Amino acid sequence: MHGVGRLLRMGPGQARFNMALDEALARLAPFHHPYPTLRLYRFDPPAVSIGYFQRWDVLNLKACFRIGLDVVRRPTGGKAVLHDRELNYAIIFPDTGLWSKASVLESYQRIAMGLVLGLQALGVEASLAPRSAPGSASSSPWCFLSFAPYELRVGPKKLTGSAQRRFKGSLLQHGTLLLEFDPKRFATIVPGDGLGDRSLGNRVTSLREILGRLPPVSEVETAIAQGMAQALGIRFDGGVLQEEELRLTQTLVEGKYASQGWSIEAG
Repeated sequence: MHGVGRLLRMGPGQARFNMALDEALARLAPFHHPYPTLRLYRFDPPAVSIGYFQRWDVLNLKACFRIGLDVVRRPTGGKAVLHDRELNYAIIFPDTGLWSKASVLESYQRIAMGLVLGLQALGVEASLAPRSAPGSASSSPWCFLSFAPYELRVGPKKLTGSAQRRFKGSLLQHGTLLLEFDPKRFATIVPGDGLGDRSLGNRVTSLREILGRLPPVSEVETAIAQGMAQALGIRFDGGVLQEEELRLTQTLVEGKYASQGWSIEAG
């Protein structure tokens, strides 16, 4: 293995904090870390995030607020995601060495292989959606109702979603691995799609459904970190956030992600 990356096991956090921290890590990566940072986290309270370019009318805002979901716009593109009963990852590469030469699809594929290897350690045999994945051009604004290239599936059902952005001097990809999935809860926030519980259950899966049990989150985190290390050819050691990263995160929370102008009116 070549190099040592930083592993951040963060636990649950608010949506605005999670998105601000992912952006802060990406913006500061060129100045501090020559190797990738892998962050593992969850959302508390549960939330809905939409892509950088999406409009909020892709979801039922009143229903979101009624059932206690936070809403936030991501710094990355992609489609809307319900963050509830899942594990999220963010991986940040400085624009140096191998990372600077990888195309968007090449970086998606390498990161996806890390997820595949991690899931294999848990007993899950996932495969990658091909570059020309059926449904990749779907008009649905919801991430888990279509496949993008190299997202993970088990059989015909989707298990992970991801989104990526290139910053000046770094690459950020973050994504979601479903631990459990509740079709009824999902259906309440999708306006006018006419999707029933059965249709959703036929298109989306989770670790609990695949394994017949839900492994401890710590076990899933360890497996994903080891899979990423194997796929990327590095070692991840536990790390902590630096003061500058925390300061920029707070600035982004207060000036951007907590703002209705950013989260709802932009797009």
